[in-house]
Amino acid sequence: MLVNLQSDENPQVRQVGGKAASLIRLAQAGFSVPAGSVLTTDFFAPWVEQVEHHPRWHDVLSSLNNIRTPQPNAKDRESLTQACDELKQTTTDFAFTQAQRSALDEIRLGMADHRFAIRSSSPEEDLANASFAGLYETVLSVTSASLEAAVGRCFRSCLDARVL
Repeated sequence: MLVNLQSDENPQVRQVGGKAASLIRLAQAGFSVPAGSVLTTDFFAPWVEQVEHHPRWHDVLSSLNNIRTPQPNAKDRESLTQACDELKQTTTDFAFTQAQRSALDEIRLGMADHRFAIRSSSPEEDLANASFAGLYETVLSVTSASLEAAVGRCFRSCLDARVL
């Protein structure tokens, strides 16, 4: 669920995303990489499962299926945006599992009084035929006390209409 950027592990891109995998390889090669941790796709799997079983997810999929051109019309964009916003609202109540809390506690141990940037990414963000750069949320100046809220906010950004 959690991989340190200075890890000796070689995580799969599908687990940590392209940027994190590259940073880990750079650190392993001896380059200076700032301290940091990556929450893997396993961390978010319980939430993804909840999203996929939520009736609002089917509204989002329906809206996406109605968009058949690279430049959807205003009505289709509005419908998708509304469906995404309604789904995102339901995710604000997602609870952290014990395993998720343990991973966040491990991050907190290294935080001390420092503030961090929490950014969201996707394993599909930097593919040869797709780029999502700049579409996901980043939360700056995150403290130990605001870590959970920042992680939740970044997760919800994967449900933005602009991303989908």
